Amino acid sequence: KGLGSVLPGMMGIGLMRTIAMTNHSCWPNAEVDYRDSVTMYSNALRNVKQGDEIVISYIDESLPLQKRQKVLKENYGFLCTCLKCRTQAAHRLLSRDGLPSVAQLAEVVGVAVEDVR
Repeated sequence: KGLGSVLPGMMGIGLMRTIAMTNHSCWPNAEVDYRDSVTMYSNALRNVKQGDEIVISYIDESLPLQKRQKVLKENYGFLCTCLKCRTQAAHRLLSRDGLPSVAQLAEVVGVAVEDVR
């Protein structure tokens, strides 16, 4: 089995131990970028408190929940259980019965509604 059947498409290869060990979230608090062809850096997307885990998104986190889960399962072998995914899944289940809105769930969970849409 070649690497192309195991790993998702990529623009290049690098060995960056710290970034390679960073977990995924669909509500990331950091992003990874490149300054040139050899320098990779991480940048905070919002305030990170001491003790918070640094998480990045492996995918386009603006995709709908089902699409994000499908891409992660097919390309990375896992289903995401981050706060955004749990909140959207709960809303989807509860809205079947005409229960809380995303805004109400976000308020209960303690996040901004924009962060879970």
